Amino acid sequence: MLPIGNKPANEAQARPLAKLPASEQPEAWQAATDKAQDKGRAVTTKDVEKEVEIRLPVMSRSEAKKLRPCMGVKFAELAILDLERIEKNDEKRDEAFDQVEDWIRNARKDTVAQ
Repeated sequence: MLPIGNKPANEAQARPLAKLPASEQPEAWQAATDKAQDKGRAVTTKDVEKEVEIRLPVMSRSEAKKLRPCMGVKFAELAILDLERIEKNDEKRDEAFDQVEDWIRNARKDTVAQ
């Protein structure tokens, strides 16, 4: 996404950038870091969110609804990445996976019920 050395420090800073087309992400990130540096501090997630909001196109409600399934896949990918970080020897690993499985089962029931 961005040149090495100039990238978000964590997932919270990167997540807002996913709302933008890939071609616009570096510009938004650079603007956020520049503004933070001008204030003499490190870039924050709020800085990134502000820059993303500025660049987001104004959409109709029907256009926004079309994007939701795409965001669902992105959120699922992020969740999987987080779950993969759980060490195999973590004594709470099975409990965490059970929680996720329960959540998925219940969420699917809610979707079918609607």
